[in-house]
Amino acid sequence: MQKILEPDLSAHAIGSFLDNGHSDLSIDDVRARLEALLEGAGSQKALAADLRVSPPYISQILNGERRPTRIVLNALGLRENKTVTYTYREKR
Repeated sequence: MQKILEPDLSAHAIGSFLDNGHSDLSIDDVRARLEALLEGAGSQKALAADLRVSPPYISQILNGERRPTRIVLNALGLRENKTVTYTYREKR
């Protein structure tokens, strides 16, 4: 199995990223990181095998058809940050 590109998770790299005002990433940023990981793997098939997901799943994330799961986010050195809000429901 081919070794995939490891994200730079050093304190310096993360600190530099946060110092540049990037505390939250958009889905486009996540896709860009996945594309960089894909380049290191050489093909969608190789990346999918390394992550133990299907090649179509990688393609669907890159095409914006699906959101990345924890497996993919972990490989990118990321986690999903969800915000919960509450609202009044309509009276019946």
